[in-house]
Amino acid sequence: MRLDNVIYRIGLVKSRNKARQMVTHGYFSVNNKKVNIPSFEVKVNDVIKIKKQNKKWEEGNKKSKKDDIPLWLSFDAKENIIKILDKPKKENLPQNIETRLIVEHYSK
Repeated sequence: MRLDNVIYRIGLVKSRNKARQMVTHGYFSVNNKKVNIPSFEVKVNDVIKIKKQNKKWEEGNKKSKKDDIPLWLSFDAKENIIKILDKPKKENLPQNIETRLIVEHYSK
């Protein structure tokens, strides 16, 4: 539910580092308030608006398909608005993630 992760999941950028950079540079507002903290936690029904355009995003929008956007997010490319529809669920995670290994790693 971090802002930088949402930007990455939508497909506007190719990496989480780039998403963090874009948030830090003030490209987004959440509920009409400027947010430049990548770790900002968004909530259900929050609206993220893209304040500044980037030519690379246009390429990303063409490459990203609606099928690639997670079910808990909504993206309106014409209005440049991202909406948080729901909290991500375990079923929404990519199938190649083994949560057991993550828990084992952090329990050390």
